[in-house]
Amino acid sequence: MKTALSFFIFFMTAYGYSFQSYAQTMTSASVFATIVNPITIERTDDLNLNSAPGKSGGIVFLSQKDIYKKRDITPYKSGNIELVELMIKGEDLSSFSISLPVFPLSLKNISNNETIVVNRFISELGTTGVLSAGKKTLMIRAQLIYTPTQAAGIYFSPSPIDITVNYN
Repeated sequence: MKTALSFFIFFMTAYGYSFQSYAQTMTSASVFATIVNPITIERTDDLNLNSAPGKSGGIVFLSQKDIYKKRDITPYKSGNIELVELMIKGEDLSSFSISLPVFPLSLKNISNNETIVVNRFISELGTTGVLSAGKKTLMIRAQLIYTPTQAAGIYFSPSPIDITVNYN
């Protein structure tokens, strides 16, 4: 029995050394690439606050669905308010992210350099969207802050706001 066990151990050891081992090996893989349509933005409308009611001041929130004034019962419905309207175009059914300004924007009065502030830029879609039939309309709303002593006149932005969209 000892002889059989010794013979078995010798045979397994010799058998184990008979296999070849390699320090490296190789395989192959296929490579694919998909080219997609670039994502683009076309501006349809700029943010136009039209005529804010003077002598009351406050904070005005502007959105596609409603326009209302904080600190006043009277709704802000003066003239035609235009939100930033953009058409996003790209690869159908692709998702994209939206980046908006995070810092307030000062608007200057054309005649006397007095300023008012526009801030809280918010996308009606949130922070992401999905292209349907290769396009999606994006509306940007904002908040206007002005004082009761704000000078009447036309206020403008010395620099435009940056709105960025990227494929996810």
